[in-house]
Amino acid sequence: MRFNRNILTNDRKKLQLIIVIMFIIFIVIPVGILIIKKITTQPEKIINKIIIIDNKNDYSSSIDPAVFTNISISAYTATSFNIKDPVDNYHGIIRSGSFNNKQNKSVTFILDIPSIKMSWYVGQPLNNTGKPILDTAVDCVTQDQAIYPLLNSCIDQSSGNLTSKKIYLLRIAKILPLSGLAYKVTFADSSDFSTYVLIIEYFSLAGKQDALNDISSSGFNPNDYQIQYIDSTQE
Repeated sequence: MRFNRNILTNDRKKLQLIIVIMFIIFIVIPVGILIIKKITTQPEKIINKIIIIDNKNDYSSSIDPAVFTNISISAYTATSFNIKDPVDNYHGIIRSGSFNNKQNKSVTFILDIPSIKMSWYVGQPLNNTGKPILDTAVDCVTQDQAIYPLLNSCIDQSSGNLTSKKIYLLRIAKILPLSGLAYKVTFADSSDFSTYVLIIEYFSLAGKQDALNDISSSGFNPNDYQIQYIDSTQE
């Protein structure tokens, strides 16, 4: 009986050892690997309000990373001028055959944004060390460069240093005129941004309020704009 008991004890110890080994192999080691990966692998930081250039690595071997950062930010700014409700970022691609590093003095290419069918001709001047200098140029593409329908009224960086007020005005201009049974909303165009106003002509008091509601439902706050009212209720 003593011999049998020793055999059972030894078998039990072997079984316990096997269990421990299996636990280490299938639980401890995989968990440890995951922890190490989490510690050593930093997630890519997502920056909002940029155009993410998906294929920039195909062109970046000799280009300072700051060049693409500047272009990504400036291209997003120009894009936001032309979209009513821009999202935090878009994905773009450098059009094949358009990339040009002109004697290491500037980088130019056409940036296509397929999700919103929009393209920009972008350019970044460089200093003698290849770092970006001056402002990034973001221009509307020409007819022969276009692969998407051209914007009716393209607003690009060449429009000048646009203030927030100007951006508001240029964005709402895209949806005008608005009209209903008893109102009409138009944009008083002018070369002087300081005189830009919305014009609401209303044919009843209810129409006046309907016009304001229509502006709001289109994604704009009427309080952000100087409004000229034309009372046509007596006509």
